[in-house]
Amino acid sequence: MYLTRFTLAELGRQFQGVTAKSGIKRVWRFIANHRVEPALAMQGVIAQVVRHHRKKPLILTLDWTQIRKHHVLMLAAVMRGRAVPLLWAVYDEKTLHR
Repeated sequence: MYLTRFTLAELGRQFQGVTAKSGIKRVWRFIANHRVEPALAMQGVIAQVVRHHRKKPLILTLDWTQIRKHHVLMLAAVMRGRAVPLLWAVYDEKTLHR
């Protein structure tokens, strides 16, 4: 599977045998499920990225940003000049302690 952009819509379009709209809905339902832990869901993606970079060094970036009252911390792998998100955590300003 090759994605031009790493978005929910692009992931949904990669489903075989269903319409693009139906695939996008499936991906959204999976991501919106509160019982799914992002770290566990991304284990397969991380394993594939590591296998792909066996001979080349894998470059990882750690970045944070603030979106309104939320602080987002993200670990991403650099692939073909783009950052592919691997793990992320979102903290509300009220629960964030310095």
